[in-house]
Amino acid sequence: IVQLGVHSQSVVVNDAQSDQGSSDDINNTKPSDSASTAVKHQQNPLKGICAILLACLSSGFAGIYFEKVLKQTKQSVWIRNIQLGLFGGAASIVTMLIKDWSDLQELGFFHGYTPVVILVICLQASTGLIVAMVVKYTDNIVKAFAGALAIIGASLTSIYVFNFEADRNFVFGGILVVTASYIYGTRGPKKHTK
Repeated sequence: IVQLGVHSQSVVVNDAQSDQGSSDDINNTKPSDSASTAVKHQQNPLKGICAILLACLSSGFAGIYFEKVLKQTKQSVWIRNIQLGLFGGAASIVTMLIKDWSDLQELGFFHGYTPVVILVICLQASTGLIVAMVVKYTDNIVKAFAGALAIIGASLTSIYVFNFEADRNFVFGGILVVTASYIYGTRGPKKHTK
């Protein structure tokens, strides 16, 4: 339920962004561009729902496997993060060399690194460590709820900061996330006392 709520919220945000882009495209298009704009914005709800369900399943399985690896091995969280980071780093370096080789030669690796970019890198790295510790010492479900509630909090903040307009789907997704969090927190297995 949590993953469906989160994905329905991200669909709302993406639809709002594409609607803004399409209105800008319509105002700036020439008559010959109208056919390509119409083709560009066709959507298939069945494909979208299937993609969301597939994302929910793959995310759930990945989270459960990650929890199993962290809890059933003797290596520390730090060693596991280094192992996962090496695979991710290698894949990123190969992709960077394939896609951006000419820019790397011309501008260098650190071109475009500003204090904000460095801050985002540090936040992402610390988030990875925190997620690993949450999964190691609690469980994957707590991590999913924390992420979902963080998305709702960020979305509610963006209503005031960026004038984001919440529509019916967004509110429905938020209600799903909060309801699932409440049910998980209050109706879990009862602990027996002696």
